[in-house]
Amino acid sequence: MAFTKATKRKAKLKIALKGAAGTGKTFSALVIARVLGGKTALADSEHGRALLYADRFDFDHQSLETFSLDTYVAVLREMADGGYSVGILDSISHAWVGKGGALEEVDRRTGAHESKFSSGWKAVTPKQNNFVDAMRGYPGHLIATMRTKMEYVLEENDRGKKVPKKVGLAPVQREGMEYEFDFIFDLDGDKIHVTKSSFSALDNAVLTRDELPGAIEKIKAWLEDGSPPAPPAPKTVTPYEKLERLMAARPDVPPEAWKEYLKRDRKRAGRQAVTEEDVVATLAAFPLPPPHDPKTGEVSEPPPPGDEHAPGGGQ
Repeated sequence: MAFTKATKRKAKLKIALKGAAGTGKTFSALVIARVLGGKTALADSEHGRALLYADRFDFDHQSLETFSLDTYVAVLREMADGGYSVGILDSISHAWVGKGGALEEVDRRTGAHESKFSSGWKAVTPKQNNFVDAMRGYPGHLIATMRTKMEYVLEENDRGKKVPKKVGLAPVQREGMEYEFDFIFDLDGDKIHVTKSSFSALDNAVLTRDELPGAIEKIKAWLEDGSPPAPPAPKTVTPYEKLERLMAARPDVPPEAWKEYLKRDRKRAGRQAVTEEDVVATLAAFPLPPPHDPKTGEVSEPPPPGDEHAPGGGQ
């Protein structure tokens, strides 16, 4: 390793939009995606709300049914493999508090007489970190929305009367998530507050909705100004990916054989801490047909696991 002269490199936008309900996070994300250009994918945890705008924007859509951290990582991988120039996660708050999200998984993994920090978080924190790494490493532009905790304050209107106003506070995600984005736009009524910007021209700017496309044009030009980005580091194959590849390579192996295989030799499958719950969840996500004789079509008994490559045989 050695130090080299620092030069500005081209980069992709990593931006989070946060705000209370009804502040236009989804619509604004689609506006930003249209300005950035290219093929856009939107992963929707908001019950298909983004489809309301399908007549105004061109994007591919996927509704998420469960919101585990593994699901979000898999979606990001699918976006990258699909060559999407812009990926939208709407919203990442569900990865924290939604069905199957981080907090629910911590509770599920914590026994009645165990500490959440010594059991639940010990398993979930690496997954949260993996999710953050997947967002930061997305090869295209990434837009994430976050809900904020809501509160009402009294403000004076243009007639001098005190009226309640809904305001957003901290984002619904793990503390410190704002550090993982280069830009944070805080949506508040008809105003957009730039509360974090790597582009100094927009530091602490307050934009109207009509000014949003122009601001993104400026950010886009700034991101594209520089030398080509450094080549990506060699991809690290995660334990989950190793397991997926093994299973895809051996479709003849039934789930029970995989289960036994993982129990007998965890390191061989690339997993350092496999639990019964992990095995069941993984096998459910990648169902395998029972082995059969290709000539007769008859289902055969599962081959015993134990060879040095995968269960079910000795090649």
